[in-house]
Amino acid sequence: MEASGEIPALEKGLDDPQMIISVIRALGKLKARALAPRLAGLLANSNDGIREAVASALEAIGDLSIAPQVAALLSHRDPDVRKRALQTLLRMDASAFADDAAAFLTDPDPDVRRTAVAAVGRFHKEGFAKLLTACLADPDGNVVDQALRTLGAARAYEAAGEVAQFLDRTETEWVAAKALGAMEARKHAPHLAPRLDALSKKIAALLDNNEHVADGAEILGKIGTRAQIPALARHLGAGSVTGFMVGRAIRDLAGEKWPDDGVEAAARHWWAQHKNDPEWAR
Repeated sequence: MEASGEIPALEKGLDDPQMIISVIRALGKLKARALAPRLAGLLANSNDGIREAVASALEAIGDLSIAPQVAALLSHRDPDVRKRALQTLLRMDASAFADDAAAFLTDPDPDVRRTAVAAVGRFHKEGFAKLLTACLADPDGNVVDQALRTLGAARAYEAAGEVAQFLDRTETEWVAAKALGAMEARKHAPHLAPRLDALSKKIAALLDNNEHVADGAEILGKIGTRAQIPALARHLGAGSVTGFMVGRAIRDLAGEKWPDDGVEAAARHWWAQHKNDPEWAR
């Protein structure tokens, strides 16, 4: 609900260069819908700090009626304005503008293309997986990374084969592995099983480096097999995020149903009971 008595006083602050960002943030917290059109106009401001504050405020206000005004900025000559307009539509979840976002997958500016990839993935535009798969050929590495992450987050398992090709590149191997895990490639793309087996063995070996344990556990829990449980179990007791990720991976690979709360302790108890099972001696 708007605190209408505060808004007129705050509006004056939009003309004060020293106060404008804090005023924009305050208007967002107050959900000042009446000023949403004026705020949207500030997305074209030359100051990116102001543009970021406006994007956050419009997300908080949640007035989709100003989405067309934001979308009009997609044709702005400044790529930073185009990018921020796309980000704002994304944060407002303005899915009606999925087609507009898709049009910028080939924008000359790589940051705009990367933002468009995220927007298309969020809005699930019809045929989005095919659109994003095409972005895997983008000349900019950050756009490719975003496309891999977005395909994974959207569980676009129909693109698993194309994503798997990036396992052969050092700079994208982990991103591709996470994407394949997110899209449950072992279940939905069984033809990739030999590649996933080889990848799982490689990641299990990398767990000796503590820097890789949390990420490795996250990936193995999705694409690994029970064969990787002993390598994961060596890291039980790590606590914090790492211990949680290891415990969850062991749970998933073991086919158990323990809740996330206390999952590491449950995994330790399970491993104490099963560590001498014959299957680990193979």
